[in-house]
Amino acid sequence: MSELVDHIAILDRRTNAGVTSATTALKSKDYSAEHLRAALIEIKKGIRNVICEKTTQSDWHRALLTPYMVFTKGQQTISHLSTILF
Repeated sequence: MSELVDHIAILDRRTNAGVTSATTALKSKDYSAEHLRAALIEIKKGIRNVICEKTTQSDWHRALLTPYMVFTKGQQTISHLSTILF
């Protein structure tokens, strides 16, 4: 994602400098800043969807935290964390 942001910034600077056809080549194909911006938005949406899907499943939380709770059984911070999440 950071590379896309870098390419978008470069293309925006070229556009602001008056270059009429500001594109960048990625894997032998030219892309405009608008195309890269749209791709970045789609990537962010995809990441958000995966995170939101996983965080709404309480089983996922339990599976993630159970090994830590067993290993550190009796510690106040873990007990407090498990009370909040479960």
